[in-house]
Amino acid sequence: MALAGLAVVCHQMLLWQQDGFWTPIPFGVLWVALGGTQPDLLDMHGIRGIMAWLLEQPLSLLLMLVGASLTWIGIEGISRIPPPKI
Repeated sequence: MALAGLAVVCHQMLLWQQDGFWTPIPFGVLWVALGGTQPDLLDMHGIRGIMAWLLEQPLSLLLMLVGASLTWIGIEGISRIPPPKI
């Protein structure tokens, strides 16, 4: 996922070179493409407010953060496995 985030950044950089301005891709584009629904923006309290905030964040940032978090969790899980007994 972290590599996918870097790929999105590279794609945005290519678009930046072509268009002349930076256009971040919001996470909401991927969310809707995968079948998610948009939250009701009139009800911005609690979980829906957090969800609306997350959907507005740049896709590349969230992919890199989630990928780095999953990598960190995986490395911590591997380090807790005791070595095999010979």
